[in-house]
Amino acid sequence: MYYNAGLDGVIRAAEVVFGLGLVIFIHELGHFLVAKWCNVHVQTFSLGFGPALPGCSFRYGETLYKIAILPLGGYVQMVGEGADADEDENYPRSFKNKTVWQRMLIISAGVFMNVLLACVCFVLVYQFHGMPMPPAAVAVVDAGSPAWKEGIPSGAVFTDINGTRDPNFETLKEAVGLSWSNSIIHVKYTMRDGSESVEHEAALRPRRDPGDPNPVIGVQPPGRLKVPSAKDFPTGYGQPARYHSAAAAARSMDLQPGDVVTATTTPDSGGYMLELTHDAGKGTFDALELCRRMTALDGKPIALEVERAGTRRPVEVPANGFDFDDVIVGTTDPDHPDDLFNIKTLKDKPGGGEDHDFFDYQERMKRLAGKPSVVQVLRVKKAANDVTTSALVNVLVPPAFHATLGLKMKMGEVAAVRDRSPASDKVQPGDVITAATVTAGGAKLGEIRADDLDPVRLPFALEEAAAKAPAKSVIQVVLTVKRWEGHEQKDTLLTLDWDDRWRFDQELPLSPASPMALPELGIAYRVESTVVSVADGSPAAKAGLQVNDRIDEISYRQFKKDDVGKWGVWDNTKSQRIKPDGSTEEVYDQWAFYFHTMLQTPDVSGVRVRVWRGGAIWPTDFEMEPAEDKTWPLADRGLTLLADFKLIKAGNVVDALGMGLHRTWASLRQICQGLVSMATGRISVTKNLQGPLDIAEMTFEAARDPFNLILILGIISINLAVMNFLPIPVLDGGHMVFLIYELIRRKPPSDAVRAFATYIGLALLGLLMLFAFYLTFSRWGWFGGR
Repeated sequence: MYYNAGLDGVIRAAEVVFGLGLVIFIHELGHFLVAKWCNVHVQTFSLGFGPALPGCSFRYGETLYKIAILPLGGYVQMVGEGADADEDENYPRSFKNKTVWQRMLIISAGVFMNVLLACVCFVLVYQFHGMPMPPAAVAVVDAGSPAWKEGIPSGAVFTDINGTRDPNFETLKEAVGLSWSNSIIHVKYTMRDGSESVEHEAALRPRRDPGDPNPVIGVQPPGRLKVPSAKDFPTGYGQPARYHSAAAAARSMDLQPGDVVTATTTPDSGGYMLELTHDAGKGTFDALELCRRMTALDGKPIALEVERAGTRRPVEVPANGFDFDDVIVGTTDPDHPDDLFNIKTLKDKPGGGEDHDFFDYQERMKRLAGKPSVVQVLRVKKAANDVTTSALVNVLVPPAFHATLGLKMKMGEVAAVRDRSPASDKVQPGDVITAATVTAGGAKLGEIRADDLDPVRLPFALEEAAAKAPAKSVIQVVLTVKRWEGHEQKDTLLTLDWDDRWRFDQELPLSPASPMALPELGIAYRVESTVVSVADGSPAAKAGLQVNDRIDEISYRQFKKDDVGKWGVWDNTKSQRIKPDGSTEEVYDQWAFYFHTMLQTPDVSGVRVRVWRGGAIWPTDFEMEPAEDKTWPLADRGLTLLADFKLIKAGNVVDALGMGLHRTWASLRQICQGLVSMATGRISVTKNLQGPLDIAEMTFEAARDPFNLILILGIISINLAVMNFLPIPVLDGGHMVFLIYELIRRKPPSDAVRAFATYIGLALLGLLMLFAFYLTFSRWGWFGGR
């Protein structure tokens, strides 16, 4: 998390304090109003605990009102409870002298008011803004996951989830996250293959392996082709791209199709023009060299000499590229990648809307990987006189390449095979791929021998070979796998058809225990963290890593604006695998995730590892700075985009009330079922429990937008209601248990029982609070853990 330390940050912090204070105030107000209605003598109404803040207390009538120094809740103190419960037994306005039903009303009023506040918050959002909901679409599929095994591709749109038509992604998250062990989720979906009107069906059993914090099916929702606003970035963050990424080096250029850049300034030319290799007759120029010079100028303006229609003219290129709030509308035509400024508009977003098709953009970026390309954006600006102007701006983006440490790791076992894929009925879980040959029409297009096989690069190597095939030819891949037969592994040759329809499918290792995917073959395999070879002169070689080292822990450092950043927490590469007999075993096979999902983040400035060498953990850590592998292009250029969502807005007040009530009931059900799932171990306590600091952090982030703040306060309020009604002594739920006991037995529990239960309750709450703080500090890296 980052913090906006300017005036905006101060205002947001004040909004957070007011909002959280309002949630507590409403809760205590419920107790207070019902106590007054039942004619109970209320002595104190306090927000917070301990002595009052200076100037923050006053007495009105019989009640002292105050804001106390410890902002961890609040209380309403009544005569007849607590230390003075035995004083004046005959006082008719004593809490203890009221009927059981009256005391039940007083105790439950705070919870009721919190639920009411949540409902009001939801109604306000539905009526005046709309509830932002991510669409039930799939942008990325987790390799080897239940969705992957069923063949649900990226671009799929869920139309039905367990009988709920036209769902959103939250519907899916709720169905998966609150599922019970071995339960089945029935879904229907359409695909982006020209058959959008055809519904496909799948039965998904959510996975909850030891490494999964929650049940998962392995899908992520799509992004939106819009750059976030400046307020969504840290103070002083001058660009909407990751530091040191290709998108950060991009420049907006007012050039046209057919323009030829003949010369530019460079960092070493002293302002003079330096010739650029070009061919005016063919309309081409060395775009890679142009991008190299742009990157080397590092935020400084660049001057171009451009030939257009036989005439050379100067063009000044500003230092900026992408801007906040840009909307992506087109790219270089991927069918003509050398004609950079020949812009092809992106397809319209399916189902309508202002944006263009996110999946069309994804596919183009993959086709243009390794090449300079132009992204066309719609840029809207508001002048000082509030006049709004819009313009199409062409932004030249350098190519991006994979980061490498120079390590080749050990190939792991096949983890899963996709149903109805070329590999189904041929490849088996447990096989180990050792070599591959790509052919078309009997001609060999590429061969990957055992000594050359790099597990993390294998998907690209096969795609690169398959791309050489003549159009419409049948491509096949011959795999050599080691397969257990009895007590020994034997080499087996398997011939698989190459299914090019899956070429642009986004199948990535999304969690540490996820495998790598070969989309066109339908295979997911693990990559172990044991070093097989170290490239000469590579970052790993310079750091001193050796063959047979096993990387047990890994940590990353990310660029900040003016420095290389600080080291993050240590993550271990160990998985807990369930064996056929139901027991678990520890294996170090998470390299696919850390290589593809972490190391390929564009702003990673350093990697450090701890290795197992010679039977023990090596006493010193190894630090490396990743290098670019210019032979391995990367589609992601490092541009930050918004998450996609639909605004679910009420048409009138009656609709808003109904939608707010439905959301309130659904939230209550989700929270209660989530607590049960935590108690039974179905979802992870350590990954899902949020403490006071997490709540404050979450609310601070939400305060960027007033309606987001209202929404998050509603969610916090309803969580407070449920937590307060848990049957723990000292909480409202604990008091309710005592009152139910009194109602049944017609006498209250003894003072000794109440005192003992109170001490137990305080101890439980104290331990829970300490545990929550520990989890928060661990997530912040204070204890060096995961």
